[in-house]
Amino acid sequence: QAEPRTVWIQVTVTDAAGQLVTSLRQDDFTILADGEVRDVTVFSKDELPAAISLMLDASLSMRMQTLNVRRAAALLMDEFVRGDRVNIGSFDRAVLISDRFTAHRATILRSLDQPRGGASAPCVPPNTQRRPGQLGDPNAPPTPGTGGTAMWDAVWCSVRRGVRGARAKRSSHAAK
Repeated sequence: QAEPRTVWIQVTVTDAAGQLVTSLRQDDFTILADGEVRDVTVFSKDELPAAISLMLDASLSMRMQTLNVRRAAALLMDEFVRGDRVNIGSFDRAVLISDRFTAHRATILRSLDQPRGGASAPCVPPNTQRRPGQLGDPNAPPTPGTGGTAMWDAVWCSVRRGVRGARAKRSSHAAK
């Protein structure tokens, strides 16, 4: 027999005008899973910290926009609240991503001033057949003027890193 477990579901409710609805209570929700109504056993209106993977496009086509991208990222950091964390990565023909999330604002802003956002860990999605020089090959030398970015690889890498970072944060809260 399966052990009972808690599955966390984060919900944002808006009305027809797109405004947040904050007056809902636990008994206003019904969960239907596998054809059965499940009990809502834990309910909280607490605002949860955000964990964001910020992926910077470092491709040749964006070189003239580097300053604007960095300014936009700094403005995003202005919206962070206590507990929010960010992981910075970059992509062109390959993806590099930071090895951890951080909430330290000075560290985040300093990394934005570094080439490739301070990201250093290569990331290549699994099950991808690549030959040297193809998009996503972290060892491929840059080929000026060829265009193309490993954007979808960057999306996969940032989601994967975000899942790991969220699990680590949740585990550290549970241990307290």
